[in-house]
Amino acid sequence: MSDINLDNGSVSGNLGIEDYAIKELYSDFILCEMLDMKQGFKVTKSGLKIPDTQVKAWRKAKVHLVSPIAQKYGNTKVGDFVTFPNDRGLQVGRVQYVNETGDVVTLENGVMLNEQRLGAKLVELEDADDE
Repeated sequence: MSDINLDNGSVSGNLGIEDYAIKELYSDFILCEMLDMKQGFKVTKSGLKIPDTQVKAWRKAKVHLVSPIAQKYGNTKVGDFVTFPNDRGLQVGRVQYVNETGDVVTLENGVMLNEQRLGAKLVELEDADDE
């Protein structure tokens, strides 16, 4: 069981830490970038930006930072693509973090999750048209 309950799908804007970068995560947190968001709007395949109103939707994200506990006991690694219910996690909008090489990286559409809130690890398929 997680130390912190992120079951309500909250939105936090920027976490109030705009003058800081996340260096390390505690508990079983992971920091992801939502792949279907751009500047706070959901982006459709046609490129249309719409407000995110689907509460019961599944979201896709790329993992950027994993806590030591999740690294040791979990299955999620930096660079993984994952899916999770839209009503889980804490959307953090723009947030900065320090990556494994010490560089400060900015995410525009971040989300903080517990690993147990994830539904699956994904693999991107190549388009049949590309062959």
